[in-house]
Amino acid sequence: MPSLKRIGLVKTFTRNGETLKLALPIFLQLALSVALGYANQFMLSGVPLAANAVSQANQIANILIVSFSVLSSSSVILISRLLGAKDENILGRIYALAFWVNALLGLVIASTVAIISPYVFPLMQVDGNVLPYAIMYQYLTAPSILLSDLTDTITAFLRANPKM
Repeated sequence: MPSLKRIGLVKTFTRNGETLKLALPIFLQLALSVALGYANQFMLSGVPLAANAVSQANQIANILIVSFSVLSSSSVILISRLLGAKDENILGRIYALAFWVNALLGLVIASTVAIISPYVFPLMQVDGNVLPYAIMYQYLTAPSILLSDLTDTITAFLRANPKM
């Protein structure tokens, strides 16, 4: 197995300190978002059926959290580019467009997740005794998908702002 020194991984991180400073908060935000689902699962660990249901529903939520994080990162790239070009006219429209597109997309996806969860969980081969709990948990947590999306979007705006 090659050592880290031979790969140059340590040198890469020390040379790109600014990149690490930018990437670390994004990583921490994403890790904490995913950890929230695990905290719910841990709290329900005394009720095995409920913990299993939360675990199944969190698989869907984690995929969506990562997807929205990537989408909001694309907003950061576009906003940073326009800030560098000092194009204030288009920049204001991009902020509004990015917010409303993400809000609409989050609403559609949250609604879709709530509507199709009774059909998706059987495809995931969730046990029949866990299925009603997984569906109920998904109904309860589907609105948080929209909130997670909007949080990622606003965080991206703050990250792209040079005054932050």
